Amino acid sequence: MGFIRVNVRLYGTLSSYVHGYDHEKGVDVVIGEGTTIADLISVLSLPVNVARLFFVKGLSQKLTYQLNDQDEISIFLPMAGG
Repeated sequence: MGFIRVNVRLYGTLSSYVHGYDHEKGVDVVIGEGTTIADLISVLSLPVNVARLFFVKGLSQKLTYQLNDQDEISIFLPMAGG
């Protein structure tokens, strides 16, 4: 099994879960091939009930999406409006 590198951008209070998070650059993470967004959430120790919206290269994705080398992932808190 090989490894891939992805860049993760965290929004809202999610960045507080990753020590040393850089708001300008995000965080680069090396993970195994076949890793899903759900797996990445676990690797980053983000609470599943807080990290709710996921975009990979600008497209909305589900937790089951398998990440690829050089993917850029944005993770958001649940949206609310009124």
